[in-house]
Amino acid sequence: MTKSNSINVGSASKQNLPIKNIVIVGADVIGWSAAVALARGLGGQNVNITILDTKSDHAAPNKSLHASEHIFDFHRLLGIQDKNLLMHGHMKLNLGAKFHAFNRENQAAGDFVLGCDRAMPSFCSIELHQVLAWLGLNDPEKYSISCAAINSNLLAIPTKQTGTMSASFSPSVNLDGDAYLQFMQGAAKHLAIKIVQADIKDLEQDPENGFVTQITLSSGQILDVDLLLDNSQLNPALQVLSCQRDYINCGEYLPFDSVLSGFEPTQTAASPFQQFYGVEGGWIEITTHSNLRNITLHYSSQLFQDEAAKQVILSHIPNVQGVSLTRKIARYLTKPLDKNCLTIGQAAGYLGTSPISSLVLMQRTLSKLLELFPSKLCLPQNTAELNKRILKDYQEALHYTALMIPFSEQVQENAEMQRYSWHLSIDQLPPELKHKVELFQSSGRIGSELNPLISRDAWLNLLKHKVKNRHAYEPVLHALDKHKAAQFIEQLGLQIEQSISRYRPYS
Repeated sequence: MTKSNSINVGSASKQNLPIKNIVIVGADVIGWSAAVALARGLGGQNVNITILDTKSDHAAPNKSLHASEHIFDFHRLLGIQDKNLLMHGHMKLNLGAKFHAFNRENQAAGDFVLGCDRAMPSFCSIELHQVLAWLGLNDPEKYSISCAAINSNLLAIPTKQTGTMSASFSPSVNLDGDAYLQFMQGAAKHLAIKIVQADIKDLEQDPENGFVTQITLSSGQILDVDLLLDNSQLNPALQVLSCQRDYINCGEYLPFDSVLSGFEPTQTAASPFQQFYGVEGGWIEITTHSNLRNITLHYSSQLFQDEAAKQVILSHIPNVQGVSLTRKIARYLTKPLDKNCLTIGQAAGYLGTSPISSLVLMQRTLSKLLELFPSKLCLPQNTAELNKRILKDYQEALHYTALMIPFSEQVQENAEMQRYSWHLSIDQLPPELKHKVELFQSSGRIGSELNPLISRDAWLNLLKHKVKNRHAYEPVLHALDKHKAAQFIEQLGLQIEQSISRYRPYS
């Protein structure tokens, strides 16, 4: 290892060199996707990209991956066709999620269905949920086409038939992990991306600025490095870099340090939704594909023994296969890009697999990297801006997950209202999220942000289910005729019900 004790980051001439040699450590779906993205984004620069498949980075592949609707834009950006993934059932649209047993109420029927409507009817700029609250109607699902489709196990694609309501959706996507990995590997072959199976023996760093300049492999091969992407599972050879990293610990909000996952082969039709179940030690996520059901239990080792966790998995899927246990820490890096090393995947941060997966965060990270560094590395001001944008994504992912999973409005000073010990009250939320919830309570609205990870509509869809205690004051409502507004709402529900009957089944 070559490294100086003092690093001078003022060498702008060496920090602003063209990117020619890129090395990615970690050959999972994140590593392959990153390689394809960089090969496409830097395609005019004759970039050499090498993926290192090291023994220490081998982990059980994910049978199911979750991605946002932006994955289609990501594919278009890369110039790759995903038609075959859709046609062969390896990529399934996900219209929302069903939540069960997170609250004390409605345990048999489930707590609520979270749809993915991009737009909901409004009245004079007043949100639909505010009108429903004004009318004393507490079931927003009835007025959501995606929720109605989920409850009927339909794929809500508007038809051209007369009388059918048109709708706008921003569905997420469930991916067959094995098929998507092969898909990315196939795309990489056409881009001359190299794969090397060897362990890292040594790193060489520039004594002046600390940049990684070369990697020596166990085979004796030496790789030149302009940009290093660390997608490893804490590779021992990279400890000299990882020991310098600072993480923001999120354990007080997401105390689930263990992940137990498995799958069951099936020939049943896929479902257009995910299912989430609250349990004593954590929460379960079930995703159904056309050829398998994937189950994941996120739990706290302080609340649940591993054997008890396995029994919970078996109670939901008795014939589960490929059960694997991993330990996780809910956290994310403060500086994902440090010198010329960009950390991605779960090495950059872990906040649970859904709703914001490592795949989604990697895609956005590389989009930002290519925007700020279209050809050269690594001016300090650009590095600071990139880290700021990436941190914003991770913070938003933390807030959305904390609101969706541990937050419970029922948690009060009275402990009897708290169903699970991991539930969070509003005062236990991160300060920025607490402010967002309080704003929604007082006005029924949330602020809009530029290029958010989570869309405004997605926030509203979640908030209207999780935050029932609202005292929003809308003066415009008093200008409406309450009886006529109720009639309109009733007609809206009937029209959605009639429209759903014309949508085709999900398969």
